[in-house]
Amino acid sequence: MTLPLSITKTVHNGENFLYLMEQIPGKDGPNGNLTDEFFDSYAVHYFNNADNTPLNAAFYSRFYDTKEKDAMGRNRRRRGFNDAYLWAARTEHKRVSALSVEDPQKVDPNCVGTSCERKSWKREQAWSWAIPLEIVWTTPLSKWNPYNITYLGRSGDKPATGCQGEANTANKNTDQIVLDGGRDGKPNTDGSCNAAKAYACSNNKHFYRTPKTFFGGEDGEQDPADTSGRLTCILDQNGVARKTMASGHWIVFPSIGNVGPVRQRYPIAPIHVAGSTIWKEVKAFEKMSLKDDYDSLLDQDGFFGGQRDGTYGFTLTLMGGGHDHDLRVSGGWHKQWAPMVRSDGYSVATHQVTTVTSNGHQHVIEIERSQPLGSDTPLEYKMLNCKIKGMTEWEVQQDPEHPMCGDGHVSVARVYN
Repeated sequence: MTLPLSITKTVHNGENFLYLMEQIPGKDGPNGNLTDEFFDSYAVHYFNNADNTPLNAAFYSRFYDTKEKDAMGRNRRRRGFNDAYLWAARTEHKRVSALSVEDPQKVDPNCVGTSCERKSWKREQAWSWAIPLEIVWTTPLSKWNPYNITYLGRSGDKPATGCQGEANTANKNTDQIVLDGGRDGKPNTDGSCNAAKAYACSNNKHFYRTPKTFFGGEDGEQDPADTSGRLTCILDQNGVARKTMASGHWIVFPSIGNVGPVRQRYPIAPIHVAGSTIWKEVKAFEKMSLKDDYDSLLDQDGFFGGQRDGTYGFTLTLMGGGHDHDLRVSGGWHKQWAPMVRSDGYSVATHQVTTVTSNGHQHVIEIERSQPLGSDTPLEYKMLNCKIKGMTEWEVQQDPEHPMCGDGHVSVARVYN
């Protein structure tokens, strides 16, 4: 859904987000048109209500006005009585349970006042509720396919035909077809593509169709500042290797010509308790009872020190390639990650970890953890090898000193508090 360009009014301490959610339909879909009527009144828009036009309650709303004022002289209300961050939309969908309430109707609709004769009537309404977690701006890039690159579907599917339309007589799944013959999609060191190494076509785990030139210059050369290695080679339906970039959702797009970088995804932080008295009391107690560096990992003593890793574990992040993966290291693994002493005086240990799923896939990576002997500096983490989960061999590295996953991940880090 898009935000109308005509909407510029600042809403509720700067929240234009109210208008964003109003573009999202409820269970009746984008053609839904329902009013919210109750007790001789009805809901109108929170701001655009000069002509008392009924609010289209089939789209999500958080605040609304009523046509008539209540006994306290107020007509502004919100959907969630205790939850100020709740949106609601009416629906006539048969699978959504409805609630009813006695709402006696006037026998004479033109009658005015409290003495009008009324007949018994029950008003029934069904609602769906929304708690927004993230804003994702959709773009045509998800469907744009100028190189006519075949898309085989999900990784577990076994299509009837392969990338060039040939029969899939071996009954391979789409991953096996895309990666057939050890293809990794990586360009040559000079930035050119090798047809023998380019992905055979695309699936949901290897979704590359956007031309590299859309983000870079007409020569297609990779920006030296782009160290993530996101340029990917893939074959079109004629077997020509094309330079492409990921076509799925990005957090921030690579720089686009004269436009520059554009952010596509915005998380909605759960800060609804930040202003409550409970939150303030907890933070005040924390300030009084704990040292400023109470959670420093350099301090190996106490509950909040580095020893907590042996009990609760910690999380590393595999970064680069336009998306990240978390790697959960349990307390047991942390204790077993025993170091060895290198000749240069560093304490080093390696470990294999499987990432969580992101962008529809997982990685298995080999990590080196090092620290100067006798030092109390934080541990350093380095990726040594990488492969997609399910593959038997490590991906071939063109530069072993700077290993990189096939989809552009280049580093492992621990984000300290």
